[in-house]
Parts: sequence; C-alpha cells; structure tokens
Amino acid sequence: MSIIKKIIAILFTITVASAYAQKMPVEMYAKDADIESLRLSPTGEYYAARVKQDGKRSVVVIDRKNMKIKYAFNFGDEKDYEAGSYGWLNDERVYVRMQRMVGPLDTPGASGQLYAGNIDGSKLRQLLPVTGKSVRQKNMGERQFSMVSMLIDDPEHILVNIYDDDVNEVYKLNVYNGFARPIVRAPAKFSQIIADDKGEPRFAISTDSETNKASIFYREDDWKLIKEQDVKRGSIYPIELAEDGKSALVFVSNDELDSGIYQFSFQDQSFALVYELEGDADVEDFIFADGYRNKGLVGVVRQPDRRVSEYFGGGAEVGLLKAVDGLFPDQFVSFVSTTKDYSTSLLVVYSDVNPGQYYLFHHKTNKMSPVMKLQDHIDRKSLAKVNPIEFKARDGKLIKGYLTLPKGKTKNLPMVVYVHGGPYGVRDNWHFNYSSLDQQFLANRGYAVLQINYRGSGGRGTEFEYGAYRKMGMEMQDDLTDGTLWAVEQGFADKDRLCIYGASYGGYAAMMAVVKEPDLYKCAIPYVGVYDIAIQAASSDTAKFKSGRIFLEEAWNAYDEAFIKERSPIYHLNKLKAALFFVHGGEDKRVPVENYEKIASALDKMDYPYQSMIKGKEGHGFVDEDNRKELLIAIEKFLDKHIGE
Repeated sequence: MSIIKKIIAILFTITVASAYAQKMPVEMYAKDADIESLRLSPTGEYYAARVKQDGKRSVVVIDRKNMKIKYAFNFGDEKDYEAGSYGWLNDERVYVRMQRMVGPLDTPGASGQLYAGNIDGSKLRQLLPVTGKSVRQKNMGERQFSMVSMLIDDPEHILVNIYDDDVNEVYKLNVYNGFARPIVRAPAKFSQIIADDKGEPRFAISTDSETNKASIFYREDDWKLIKEQDVKRGSIYPIELAEDGKSALVFVSNDELDSGIYQFSFQDQSFALVYELEGDADVEDFIFADGYRNKGLVGVVRQPDRRVSEYFGGGAEVGLLKAVDGLFPDQFVSFVSTTKDYSTSLLVVYSDVNPGQYYLFHHKTNKMSPVMKLQDHIDRKSLAKVNPIEFKARDGKLIKGYLTLPKGKTKNLPMVVYVHGGPYGVRDNWHFNYSSLDQQFLANRGYAVLQINYRGSGGRGTEFEYGAYRKMGMEMQDDLTDGTLWAVEQGFADKDRLCIYGASYGGYAAMMAVVKEPDLYKCAIPYVGVYDIAIQAASSDTAKFKSGRIFLEEAWNAYDEAFIKERSPIYHLNKLKAALFFVHGGEDKRVPVENYEKIASALDKMDYPYQSMIKGKEGHGFVDEDNRKELLIAIEKFLDKHIGE
C-alpha cells in the first residue's frame, strides 16, 4: 500500500469524461501517428522511436533531456521496404530490421535485412545479409533470421539464427563490422533457438509447415530430440532457461496438458505445472521481473475480453507491478524497457479510449512522470467505449467480440458489422489499434459497430483456429450472421438498417454475407476483398512460397474447383439485393486487384449497380492520408444513404 500512496501522490487524477457526441473532423481519423512507439536506451539518456512520414516508417533517436531528434536513420532506399522491429544493441547503438510493405491491412513481411548505427549517425552498417565475411554465408542472398540473444554482457555481439527452406544456423554477429561467425547448426529447419546466460544455444523448437510437426531439442554437446507433436493439437512455447540449463519454463497449450506455464525437464521430459491458466484465452506476452534482461518470469498478458496482466508468485516486483496497474483502472499498463542499472523504466498505458500515453517510472523514488501521448491529434473525449460481448452461435459454440455504441445512444441503432481480416490467427482487440480509426469514425457518425471474433480467429487456442480450416462461407460466415441477429435481438441494432464492412478476408466475408443472407443486410463495403478463391491460389504473394501454397490448400482448399465455386461469392451474384461499395488498391499483392476487376465485370454484365473507389498506387489498404480521408467521406455518404437516419 505504501508504494501505491507514493505513486498516487505524483500522478494526476484520471477522470471519466461525460457524454461527448460532437461530430469530429474526418481528418482526425485519417491522419497517421507521428510517433508510433518508443524504446528507452540502456543508459536512460535517449529514446529510439519509430515514426511514420509520408506513409513509410523509419527510426529516430531522441535526446531525453530536450526531447529533440538527435539523428534520423534512413536505412535502405528500396521503395517497398520500411523500418520494422527495432531496439538498442548497447549504450550507443540502435538496430533496425527492415520489413516489406504490403499495406496497413495486413502484417508486414519481415525481411532478411538488419541495419545498425550509433546515436549520432556514425558507423552506419548493414549487418544482414552478411557480405562475404563468413565462409558459409558467402555470396548468399537475403535470408530470414531471428534474434537469439542480445548478449547483454558483450556489447559488440549478438546471436542470430539465420535460416532458409533447407537449414538454419546460429551465428555470433559483430554489431559494428557485420562479421558473422558460425556457432552451431540448428537441429532442424525453421528452429527457434534459446541460449543460456553465457550465450550458448541450448533449446530448440522446430516447426515444419509441410508436416505440421513441432520437434523439441535439447543440446549439451549435440542436439537431442526429446519430444514431437502436431502443432494443430497445441503448442509448446519456450520462455526462458533455468540457471542450471537442465530445464526451461515453457508455455503449454495443447490437448495433453492443461493450459499453463510449466517447468520442462530435459532429462526426463517431464512437465511440472507452475501456473495454470483459466479459460481459453491465449498468452499474448510474458512479464519479467528483470525488464532489462527479460528474466524472472512473474506473469503473462492475456485478453479474455479486455487485455489484462495475470501475475503469479510474490515478492516486491510483483507488488510493484500490481500497484502500478492499480493506478490506471480500466486501462492496460505495459513496461516497455528498463535501464541496465534498473533505475528507470519506460511504460505505456492504453485502453479502448486511450490510444496510448508513455510514462517514466523511477524505481528509487517510486515516482512517475509523463513522457508523451501517442496520436495526440485524437480527441480522447470523443472516443466511444468498446464493450466486450459474447453469444452462442447456432451450433452452441461460444463466440466473442466487441460492440461500440455511439456516445449517448444504446438502442435501435443503424449498425455496421465490421469484419477483421486474416482470417486465421487474427483477431479484433479491445484496446485502441489501427482498425479503431474506422470503428471510432463510424461510432462518431452515429452507427453502432459490431466486431466478431468468429471461429478461426486468434486468441482462443489452436482448436478454435485450426478447427475452422475450410469453413469460410459456412460456419465462419454463420458466426457473423448469428452475431448480427444477436445485436438485433438485444435491441442494440435496427433490423432494417444493417450494413457489413470488412477488409481482406473481411472483404470476402462482407461480400459472402450479402449473397448468403440477401435479406439481412441493406449494404456491404468489401475492401481489398477476396471474391474468387482461385485468384488467390494463382496470383497472390502468398502463392509464391511453398509454405503459402500449403496454407492455401489446407486452409482454403484453394485448388479444388468445386469448393472454389461453392465458397467464392462471385459465383453467387444472382442472389444479390444489397447496395455495394468496393474499395481496392491497384498494387495490392496480398489480394490482387483482379478480384475486383472480375467481380465488377460480372456485375456489369448483370447490369447490377455498384459504387467503387480504386486507387492505382495503393496496396493492401490505403496508406496515403488524402486517400484515406476521401474513403471515409465516401463511406459516410454511402452509409447515410442506405441505413442512415
């Protein structure tokens, strides 16, 4: 309690805003965040920040004393690459991993490019791909990699795992000159490696996308296979090695053991339960007592409805974390980074109506000071609460989601069913995120917004996800229908004023909804959607890779002509009654614009009216702020015409 009192003494009082129904300018919802995230340097003197300018991400170093940019990194000049993950290699050096740009509506693809530079811009260097200084890597092109260990006690090196379709190998990489020395070859391809405190690789989990087998290995002198399982039956995720190197903490979620944190013994392959997890919500992150070395597991982050931290064990650190959480009711607190002397931590606080606020926590004084707001251009008072909901689907399966209601309104509303993409492993979230911009815009314009984590979505275990393979257009679609009917039955939505809107798979689902349930929805907004599964199998970037083709066959049955015609909305247009507004980017690689062109041609032959917005230079979702503004204005007019007051 003393910690709580001390922190409260220096924090401003958080008040709950009253109803605030003012119509906000559309620019507020179309604008990019100037700064997306921060990382505190090991000395606490600087921040590294990922910023977004002209639709492209880069990394800058900010001097903490005056909050001015010390240096802006501009690694690489390729059009389709931008800054992805980033962080601190040591007191003076920042790393940036480049990622491929596909558009804001899908997860960017990680590249094999790793760059580094000092805080003043000196000693800029491409670290990966290596440039011939390692015999085994000589003349090899870009390959994927993962970080194994930051080697905290060795500021000149890190351990990286470099891999391709054939093999992967752990290297000790010099962060100044890019020299990569091979340490050990992984036991199997696609291995995730964990090293001990001395930087020695000890634990590996290999997941083969071709066989769906996960193999677990332990190494003293040589790798030894100790367990194998089917990934569709669950997962084992490594967290940290024990100090003696004879066991590891792992997160287990499968049909053999109760979901939880276990101590896994390498010698007898036994699992000892440390912390049992109630319910089916997945673990989204781990909480450590030592935030600098990421050691000493004390809790997990999950999202059964709202995002929450769950702690186990006791001690001062857990007490402190709980005390800080208690200062921000109805919000989520995440410790982002900690200085190496453990004097200062950077944390971020966010919620459904708070896009994010960074604070510094000073451990010696238990005081907290605000740093900056994320997306400061957004009026927090205008944001509508996002309410967790759940309902039973027609087959009895429990489905969860979120309902956002316009401020001051609760009943008989025009409603937009907003369908997330993916679909597999992706989910709608309670907290503020990219999709919240559309969601909040619609709520501000007087529309209820229903988001449904239909089966196949992430966050609720492997059975919920993998069990929905090949169920698009059927059970997955029925979940959306049943959720819509639930909102009507509860009195939130007017049955005569319903529209469905979604991007990527959500665009598929929006179009499928109005051919499968032609009398339910008055309109649909399919955005960069899949309308013919055969196009994805032939032309999407997913189909360029063997693992992608395996996924398309297993999840979408994308090479079965009868299935394609049954489950693709383009073959059922004769059932249409709803108004349509298509949106697509001409350079979309994930869902080629051919999807739109083919369905538009079919509708033209039917003489069926539709509206469209096609931007030739956009990809999988609109990046340009002017284009996003134009789209939101058009969506508002479209909705007002078909389901508005």
